Amino acid sequence: MSSRETSGSKVDDFFVTNVTLFSQNLIKGLSASFSVYNSLTRNNRDPAGTGITQKFVEPDGRNVRFKGDICFLIVKKNEIRSD
Repeated sequence: MSSRETSGSKVDDFFVTNVTLFSQNLIKGLSASFSVYNSLTRNNRDPAGTGITQKFVEPDGRNVRFKGDICFLIVKKNEIRSD
């Protein structure tokens, strides 16, 4: 993000790096992903708005998330009738 100024409070510019690893069909019907948000964990700050008494607001630090999906597929065989 670029540097920003609000109500006389100025913050420096910064960038945020997110990393995601994703795998489809790890095992038949199983998918998984692993993500790290704000992976470099710099001390970033955003300028506070007019309704907040603080000059700066510090966002969350590093976040780690894991997601797993299991897909079940039920297939019924069609019955064939011969009359």
